[in-house]
Amino acid sequence: MAKSMHSLLQAFSEGFEAMDKAKKDEVQEIAAQKEQRANDRVKKLGKLHSSISNLEELTSKLKMSFNEDK
Repeated sequence: MAKSMHSLLQAFSEGFEAMDKAKKDEVQEIAAQKEQRANDRVKKLGKLHSSISNLEELTSKLKMSFNEDK
């Protein structure tokens, strides 16, 4: 009886350790996904900013060309 109780307690302990490890791994995976999304967002915003800057430069050149015609 004591042997079976010991085995049962050992199985429970191993199960809880496995659940804790799975939770820890899941938290790390979620954190990595959040970091990746943040990095992707920064890259997209950088491209958007660059595009807007290029557009502003082109429109200012266009405005200057209109002023030259006068």
